[in-house]
Amino acid sequence: MIAFARSCGAIALNVFFLVGTGRGRHVSNISRAGYDRTLRRLTRAARDTEGIMIRAKCAPHFKRMAIELDPDWPITTAHGYEAGGCLAGTRYARVTPSGEVTPCPYIAHSAGSIRQRRFAEIWQDAPVFARLRAPQLTGRCGICEYGEVCGGCRARPYAATGDLMGEDTLCAYRPDGTGAIPQIPQAAPPVAWTPAARARLDRCRPSCAVSSGSGPRPMPARQAATR
Repeated sequence: MIAFARSCGAIALNVFFLVGTGRGRHVSNISRAGYDRTLRRLTRAARDTEGIMIRAKCAPHFKRMAIELDPDWPITTAHGYEAGGCLAGTRYARVTPSGEVTPCPYIAHSAGSIRQRRFAEIWQDAPVFARLRAPQLTGRCGICEYGEVCGGCRARPYAATGDLMGEDTLCAYRPDGTGAIPQIPQAAPPVAWTPAARARLDRCRPSCAVSSGSGPRPMPARQAATR
């Protein structure tokens, strides 16, 4: 798959893992053991492959495996991964064709409708988003030492049990109870932009501007929420 993506000239390969919601409920999912093997192989490829960015989607456990593989590997926005784990309600949301806003495409929990309120108001004030941004996780996720960088997928337990804060059913990891893991660097390492990449970046609007040797500057929450 990686070789094929590179042969097509792709600059990124995003591997999505099934979340058993919607029509996905009727699809045979990968086993815990198979998920673990596949994600570890993907983690090694992401670290070792040059010329293409390899990313795991709907798989926040990637960060735990990255730390286990190489504690000095800076998993940052420069590598396509933002801080924390599941993105639902924290860094993105879905708007359905009927105008309902949900934390992600796999969580069918409406936070409000853009037919009745502005998206920015829903994004900032909806109770479900507040829960996801300050999660009180239960089960293994609640005691896991990797909770801050992983936290598990929030859609899987919601689909399985209706508990948005439950443990991720696809994760095979058993917390060791130490609460101690290596810290992920907060600053991205310098990025060596190619001339072609720099030319594309220079065409961005000011809000997307990139300074020399850094990754894209994050957009303010209000600005991001209203775009």
